[in-house]
Amino acid sequence: MADERLKDSKANDGQIDDDRLNEEDYQEPDCRSENISEDITDTEIECLKKELQSEISELEWEFKQAKESLYNERIMQVENKLNQAKMGTAPEFLHVLSLVEETYKIRLQVAKHRMQFALEITNKELDNELQIIQCDVNERLLAAEEQIRLSLQESLCKLQYERAAHQRKASKGESIDLIYSMVYIFWKQYYLAICQKVLKLY
Repeated sequence: MADERLKDSKANDGQIDDDRLNEEDYQEPDCRSENISEDITDTEIECLKKELQSEISELEWEFKQAKESLYNERIMQVENKLNQAKMGTAPEFLHVLSLVEETYKIRLQVAKHRMQFALEITNKELDNELQIIQCDVNERLLAAEEQIRLSLQESLCKLQYERAAHQRKASKGESIDLIYSMVYIFWKQYYLAICQKVLKLY
């Protein structure tokens, strides 16, 4: 136990000595720097100022050159964009143009389908109207035919009656020319009646 305590005390003493040496070494540069700062003369300070000013001037010149080069590059980019826009080859213009063309194609297809649908509806309506007109014309024709048939029957009955009467009169010595004139008048009236019926249908 005593030996261990001696070893610990020696180790602690050695550590303390090392700390002192480190503190002395740390303090020496400060003293040296103070000596160095005291040794710098005014001429050296002026030289340092000139060097710093020259470096600053050089940095300013480099910055100016970089600024001008960036400006010129930007101007060239803008001019290229303007030329592309005038020629219609700008990527942005082409992208918008492709979108417009695609939209136009879609709308054109929709318009075609709508037109076909409208034409189909119109054709169906026209067919219906034509069927209605055809039915109406057929009904009118049938009515006209029936009316003409009745008129003919009535006229034939009258003609037969008048013929019988004229036959009785002819047997008494009257001329048969009167019968022919009556037939001519009948057929003339019949023809005029048919023409009037046909004109009314149209």
